Amino acid sequence: MPFSVFTKQLSDILSIDVEETKIRSPDLNDVLTAVRNVIRNNEGIFANILMNVSAASKLLTCTAISAGFIFGIQKFYI
Repeated sequence: MPFSVFTKQLSDILSIDVEETKIRSPDLNDVLTAVRNVIRNNEGIFANILMNVSAASKLLTCTAISAGFIFGIQKFYI
């Protein structure tokens, strides 16, 4: 299933806003920058930011989990 279909289903089922940010590089600095940008762009808009780390390579998943811990974001893997 394409990730865009999954995000649409997630949005519809849970009645939440879903924003997709693709991160192509597993480099920790790139991931930290992308996560920081998501936080800044949505600051004050949402009470919680959740990060799906399941649609990535193993290395990118690990760096995304690390970034989530650094920024205090809830992460999930399906």
